[in-house]
Amino acid sequence: MLFHDALESDAATALAEARRTLQRAIELAPATARFHAMLGHTLDWDDDTVDAAREHLCEAYRLAQDDPLYGVYALTLRAESLPDDTLLADVASLARQARVDLEATRRELRATGFPEDALTLLRNAFLHPRNYFAALHRDEVLRLEAETGARAFC
Repeated sequence: MLFHDALESDAATALAEARRTLQRAIELAPATARFHAMLGHTLDWDDDTVDAAREHLCEAYRLAQDDPLYGVYALTLRAESLPDDTLLADVASLARQARVDLEATRRELRATGFPEDALTLLRNAFLHPRNYFAALHRDEVLRLEAETGARAFC
């Protein structure tokens, strides 16, 4: 087995373990937004589980309306799979909630010749949710292991 293949195999195993840990956490505390958000993040890593990722992120946002990052992540997944300007109203709503100056972003996009569609606005006006969650992922799963008694992936 090549080193790269071994790394990919280890990553797939780690991802499966993280998903199991997070699913167990949701079983124990189904109304905990951060569990749904973290599971959504791990499901976002595979093309065939993006719909489930979006469902968990939408649930996280429903449970924690005061955290617009969950909404931005769910809306980003929608915009990536359905580049439709009907999402612009949702982007504007999240911008108001997060106190993001969407008009300033629009002006900057116009000045550089970038489109002003929902996905471009999400990627340029808000904290990038994938990067944010990637930074928190390992610590969150380890914390969940301690809370739930489930085995974590590392």
